[in-house]
Amino acid sequence: PVATHLRPLDMNLGTDRIPPVAKEAVLALTNTRPLDSDEGMDAARLLQSKCWGRNLTARIFAPDESGKAALSIATEAGSDEETINASLVVEGLARVAKPETVTSISSRMIDPSSLVELAAALNVAQEVARKSRVGMWRYGDIGDEDDDDM
Repeated sequence: PVATHLRPLDMNLGTDRIPPVAKEAVLALTNTRPLDSDEGMDAARLLQSKCWGRNLTARIFAPDESGKAALSIATEAGSDEETINASLVVEGLARVAKPETVTSISSRMIDPSSLVELAAALNVAQEVARKSRVGMWRYGDIGDEDDDDM
């Protein structure tokens, strides 16, 4: 049977010789609350519902401050307004990163125009969420001191 077809893996194909394909990444310019908060868990559920079992397109911009790839995810090849990043922000489950973060990431890029476009689209989405009082905006404006909670 099948057990007789097994043989040891060739040493040239060992896990120490082939680098991993998957890399850790973060959603560009998008800050969410930790999973132990209501908004953090809701953000994780929204991410799962929008991404699980679908064809996704990732746009990798550059490494962020932690060295992880900063990216945006689109469910269809489309514009920045249709990204998962914008979906989280417009639902009030994430906030847009500060302008210093945009500058930091764009300084590592050859052409930062796509990152600047994403930042503009996310800022519009955040204003929509703030005016609609959804998610973390339901009790009003969030001050800068709340950034430590992100």
